[in-house]
Amino acid sequence: MIEKGLPPNVQTALLLQNVELRDLQQTPFSTPAELLRSVLKHYNEPKPEPMKKIPPPMTQPTAKEKSPFPLIHFTITQAVANNPMVKRKLPNVGFNISNSGDSPIRAKVKARVFLGSRDLGLVEGSKRGGKYMGYYDGKLLWNLNPYTLFFGNFSVPKICAETDEDLRIEVSVTLIDVDGQKHKLLPVGWTFMRDNNDWFSEPTGDC
Repeated sequence: MIEKGLPPNVQTALLLQNVELRDLQQTPFSTPAELLRSVLKHYNEPKPEPMKKIPPPMTQPTAKEKSPFPLIHFTITQAVANNPMVKRKLPNVGFNISNSGDSPIRAKVKARVFLGSRDLGLVEGSKRGGKYMGYYDGKLLWNLNPYTLFFGNFSVPKICAETDEDLRIEVSVTLIDVDGQKHKLLPVGWTFMRDNNDWFSEPTGDC
């Protein structure tokens, strides 16, 4: 602010520099009371509010986000009902599968048997009441409700129990969720340990 009686070319020290008041934006006053009113007026003026950040627009989840990948676990085993003290004997083989998710799903299971270098094909089903039931050749869908565990079993060809050749089983599973979408899992293999009457899993179906 500048007193009205002062000439416009008054020099003053500002931030270690000499400047002329006429080069600055000034509010003139003539009396101390006018100076006080001007100061109070500018002091009480509302300060501009800072600009608010606009949140990004909300996006709807995609179909994959709405329907997460089904969670299941399956394994080849000789244990009966997961009891390691009671084991099956070849040619009988156990198979456990469970649904660890919150939604019901259906599963198509294919178990293929390999003996040495020979492919013995998919596990054959059996007839029940005159109807063919193929649980392990992909011809029958398993109904898996949430948090359920099924203990299954099947027979491999008898020759698998009559030789010392390497015995392997490759399992492929395709899941079908409640929306009808198919989720094909990668095949997983198990190799039989004849000395222990047990299986160990392989990280690949090409074992």
